[in-house]
Amino acid sequence: MDIGTAIKRPFTNITNLIIGLIVMIIPIINILVLPGYLLRVAKTAMTGDDKLPGFSDIGGLVVSSIKAIVVGVIYLIILTIIMSILALIPVIGGILALIAYIIAIFVILAGFMTLADTGSIGDALAFKALFGKAKKGDFIIAVIVGYIIMAIVVGIIGLGAIIATAGPVAMGLLTGVLDATTIITMVGAGMLGFAVLIIVAYIMEIFFITVVAKAYK
Repeated sequence: MDIGTAIKRPFTNITNLIIGLIVMIIPIINILVLPGYLLRVAKTAMTGDDKLPGFSDIGGLVVSSIKAIVVGVIYLIILTIIMSILALIPVIGGILALIAYIIAIFVILAGFMTLADTGSIGDALAFKALFGKAKKGDFIIAVIVGYIIMAIVVGIIGLGAIIATAGPVAMGLLTGVLDATTIITMVGAGMLGFAVLIIVAYIMEIFFITVVAKAYK
């Protein structure tokens, strides 16, 4: 598991990184393009290409996005049904639901990696094969480590954004001066913090997908 390569990957092509960030904030376009692009990020990582891929063949990205959405909806329906059934079991229902949810995370990730690899919705829903992929030690470790690193980085940035926003208000309350300047400063800090959080979250998503995709193969 090459953490260093995965961390550096979003910055191997700054132009593609910026395009991805722009796509992410445009309504409708983000839904039609970004899921397919993230599948491309996974696919290229599997083939050993450590450069951040581009957005060529938009039609192909849209088709891949639709496939990803279909697979995601099917998984959501199945998981909802399973969780609802387990919730009806007295005493141990909650524990079983938690176990099922954890297992589902690995299976669903394996499903999306399979979709990226083969482009087949059927393969992405072939649960027996997916369980085989999901239970691999390297895959499990990659998912856990990737989640932890992503959560820590995004959490720190998110906390920083909250502090930056709340700081001026706290100072205003402590000093008894909560004027227009303080409010403007608070809003500006909040907007800047939110923008930084979006950028970091996108970068860490590419990192996570890269780590998991490499472990998948």
